[in-house]
Amino acid sequence: MNKTKILSLCRSLGMMVVVLLFACCSGKKDKYCSAIPKDAAVLYRIDAYSFVDKHNIDLKSMKSMLFGKDDLDGIGIDLKKPFYGFVKMNGGTGMVAAIEDADAFTKFVNTYSVLIGAKVSEKQGLHWVESNGMYVAYDDTHLLMMSGDGMYVRKNITELMAQQEEESAMQTPLFERLTNVKEPFAAVISSNSIPEKLLKAELASGKTMEDFDMDIDISFDVVKDKALMACEVFPNSDKLKKNIEEAMSKSKTIEGQYINTIQEKPFLWGAFNADYSQYMDELEKQLTDMLKLSVGPDEDALMKVIVETLAKFVGTLSGDLSVCIPDAQTGNFIVQANVKDASAINEVFENLKTLIASNENAAKFLTIAAADKNNYTIVADGKTFLSGVKGNDYFFTNSTDYKQKVGSEVETGLEALKSEICSSYAYMTLDAHHLVGQLMQVPDFRQTAGLFMGRLANLDRVTLKFPSVTRAELSLSVMDGKDFCEVMFK
Repeated sequence: MNKTKILSLCRSLGMMVVVLLFACCSGKKDKYCSAIPKDAAVLYRIDAYSFVDKHNIDLKSMKSMLFGKDDLDGIGIDLKKPFYGFVKMNGGTGMVAAIEDADAFTKFVNTYSVLIGAKVSEKQGLHWVESNGMYVAYDDTHLLMMSGDGMYVRKNITELMAQQEEESAMQTPLFERLTNVKEPFAAVISSNSIPEKLLKAELASGKTMEDFDMDIDISFDVVKDKALMACEVFPNSDKLKKNIEEAMSKSKTIEGQYINTIQEKPFLWGAFNADYSQYMDELEKQLTDMLKLSVGPDEDALMKVIVETLAKFVGTLSGDLSVCIPDAQTGNFIVQANVKDASAINEVFENLKTLIASNENAAKFLTIAAADKNNYTIVADGKTFLSGVKGNDYFFTNSTDYKQKVGSEVETGLEALKSEICSSYAYMTLDAHHLVGQLMQVPDFRQTAGLFMGRLANLDRVTLKFPSVTRAELSLSVMDGKDFCEVMFK
């Protein structure tokens, strides 16, 4: 394929993106949504029109930047109606959109028929476009696109295009939940929509459908300097509610003990807090189950003691547990945790040292040696790690320099985030600015990024946090607190 064809293809794909950007979603149950199958296990919505309007994004300049023209009016899609996507129980996927002018859309498709690989045809009272396993059917009011096996998909699309509102997903609780999510981009998933056979492996392990009886809401929006995606779980069964309550009782918000440590602007930093002693029994059970699959009868007794020792080690931890990769280029890291009793940590490592030294096979790839009081050198598969306790801080690292810095305080740049960090049960942040800088040294990335390279250079951090045990938030922020849309889209 020559460069001209590649450029034309990219521009056509860009046009499809803008079509979706214009396909806004309202909370109304528009009639064309009757083409959404009732057995949809996942529904998602793109309210891009209101998103663009809310953040004053200049679509003309965006369209011009993407594919050299800013006039996409008159394509036949009703740009003031919602765009919906779905995933069926059997795995089939599709989307629906409202048609404003069927003749205009036919003209639009036929204009780009060379790139699409097909022209519009008419069958069974519908207009059809079929190309590379993708099937699109539309009439004067709505459009349905699905992928899959030809004969089955055509039959399925024909039936869905003809069904009434009461036969569709519009009358389901799943669709109602989607309309209740207010963010411009949203998806909803319900375990009630997923047949048990898809959970066969999990159910065979002793779990029941009650363990998976939940609703999941996913949303995306931009808030000031951040693009924010949130995922929240809503348990339905009493059993799952009880499990979540137990998880809540074991969890604690981060105390912030290790925000000021090791190095300014760490590449990656994360922290977690819990009542670790409550996890000892469960951890011991899980480790035992895993080791049963990898060790023979002769080593079983040794592994049992090691598992018990490791569980005891976890029980000595108290407060924050932090993981830090200060510099991505060196590959060095440090794990830190507050401990209740330094002597208990020493006892754990002395026991492990003796156990491993007494087993010929284990000693071949793992050795533990006491460097000095409260400090141990661990050699595993030729790699050296340092472990020990300084004051009330346990550390595990592969860097002598980081070991020396344990207990010191450094302005890391995370201080401004302390309130956000300390209101979370788990928190991780990555220096996106540094990562993009490294990626820009790679020719393939520079070529792919193209016109967006300058905008990507304004990215600051990627952050994942859990403000509760049932909600996760993933955000991407830009530098200096600037408006995200202003920087990335204008």
